[in-house]
Amino acid sequence: MILTPLTKLDAVNEICGAMGEAPVDTLENSENVDTINAVRMLEAETRAIQVMGWTFNTINPFILIPDEHSKRILWDDAILSIQFDDKRIVRKRDEWLYDVTNNTDRFDAPLTAKVIQYVPFEEMPQVFRQYITVRTANHFVARYLGDPTIMQELQKEEAQAYMQMMENEITLEQSNILQNPAIQTYMNRG
Repeated sequence: MILTPLTKLDAVNEICGAMGEAPVDTLENSENVDTINAVRMLEAETRAIQVMGWTFNTINPFILIPDEHSKRILWDDAILSIQFDDKRIVRKRDEWLYDVTNNTDRFDAPLTAKVIQYVPFEEMPQVFRQYITVRTANHFVARYLGDPTIMQELQKEEAQAYMQMMENEITLEQSNILQNPAIQTYMNRG
């Protein structure tokens, strides 16, 4: 059973431990191939899960303020996704925000967007750290060991961790079907 990791080191040790590897003391300058692969897979899985957008990493509204003199907006590398109400398409160009739709990197006024931001592993909620760790361990074992017994156990743990993560997300979102615009339209027809 994988314990909830507090740090990236804990997560990597849990991932490698799922294959029977001994824990390591540090991730810095590691020459252990399993440790290097576990770190790489953990980082990739962390990004893949976060890019979906969750309550802890979605900021709406997010205000982007242009520099007073250059009229440019410095790109924030923590941005995983950015959406504007006017559907404009933007991207990073050099170190600046570039508006592809309007072919410019100069802005006269602040822009308001919905942003999904990357959050470091240690700063994510516990249920997300748990889910990402067990999911990474499952993929790690499947890729490098392939033991069906271990994989089956990890799949059960992953399903349980996913359920806990989704319960947490629903609680934080305070979802209510009556707040759905389609339902409100139907209810107001009376």
